[in-house]
Amino acid sequence: MKKLIFVFVTLFVIVLISGCGARQNTIRYNNGSQTGETAETTEETTKNVETDESDGNDSEAVVDETGTEEEVAGETNETEEESESETDEISTGTTTGKLEVTSFDNAYLKTNLSYNVVSGTARSGTQRITVNEYELQKFIPGQTNWSYIAATRLNTLEEGLNTYVIKGYDSNDKQTDSIIFSIDYEAPTTPEALPNVGSSHWLALMISLLFAGSYAFFRRLKWL
Repeated sequence: MKKLIFVFVTLFVIVLISGCGARQNTIRYNNGSQTGETAETTEETTKNVETDESDGNDSEAVVDETGTEEEVAGETNETEEESESETDEISTGTTTGKLEVTSFDNAYLKTNLSYNVVSGTARSGTQRITVNEYELQKFIPGQTNWSYIAATRLNTLEEGLNTYVIKGYDSNDKQTDSIIFSIDYEAPTTPEALPNVGSSHWLALMISLLFAGSYAFFRRLKWL
C-alpha cells in the first residue's frame, strides 16, 4: 500500500511539473510580406492559357484578368525570358504625346511584390521602344502605349533599387525620347522560426532529482 501511495504521489508531481513547464508555439507573420505573396499567388493562379500560332514558330501566351499578355515560349531560352518581360500594349484612351510611365506616380515604385507590370504612353509615330537596351518585341510601330514586366523570376527585378532607362525611336531610328523610372524592391521576410517543442533538459533534471529525493525520503521513513 505504501508503495502505491509513493508511486501515485510521484506521478502526480511529475505531471504537475510537466504541465507547468509546457511551452506554446507562437507564429508571427509580416503583414507586408503576407500581402505581397498573396497578391503574387493570386496573380499567378488567375492566368488563362491561350495558343498563338505564328509563321513557322509556335508560341504560347499567358493572359491575366487585366488583359496583359506574357509570351512564355520561343526558339531559345534567352528569347523566352526576354519576351516574357513584355505584355501586349492595350490602349488606355489617354495619350500624352510623349514617352511616359503611367502605372505609378513620379516614375518611382516601392514594393514587396516580385512581379510588377509597368505601363505607359509613347509619342505618336514611335517605331520602337527599348528598356535597358532590350527592345520591346510586342510594341507595334505607331502605338501610343507600351508595357513591361519587372519580375524576379524573369531576371528583370532584383532586391534593392532597380533603375530602368526607356528610349523611343522614330522611323529614321533616331532617338526621340528617353525617360528613367525606378522600382525599389524589398523581398518579403520569412515567418519567424518556431520555438523548440518538448521538455527541456532542465525540466528532465528537476524531475529526476525530485524522484530521487522522494525515494530517499520515503526510504528514511521506512515506507518502502
